[in-house]
Amino acid sequence: MKNLVRLLIGVVVFALLLGVYTAKDPNAAQSDPTESDAASVGPEASMAVIIAQDKVKEQLKSPSTADFEMFNGEATDKGNGLFVVRDHVDSQNGFGATIRSEYSVELQFNGGDQADPSSWTVNSIVIQ
Repeated sequence: MKNLVRLLIGVVVFALLLGVYTAKDPNAAQSDPTESDAASVGPEASMAVIIAQDKVKEQLKSPSTADFEMFNGEATDKGNGLFVVRDHVDSQNGFGATIRSEYSVELQFNGGDQADPSSWTVNSIVIQ
């Protein structure tokens, strides 16, 4: 059920971002799609954020208390399906105190269903 909710949120986020993108001046110069350090707003990037959040939750002391800010995660498309997601999460530590942790997740989209976690490989997770 949680994954379905996250998928629906991801679809809504993608639809909103797509609407903002298409509302721009159609005569404006397009950015270089090979620019590897630009934050991506495509469907793979949106799903990369959701998958990264799930993987970060798995690493927390109290995953049920994890609170990710809506529309805050940034996925940088490094090309060839490789994404780096950076964000923060508020969650309880082992003593029950809520703390904010910055994280970075590098993950690879391998093709297939973007909403299926098995379509992604996590290369690294760093939580500070």
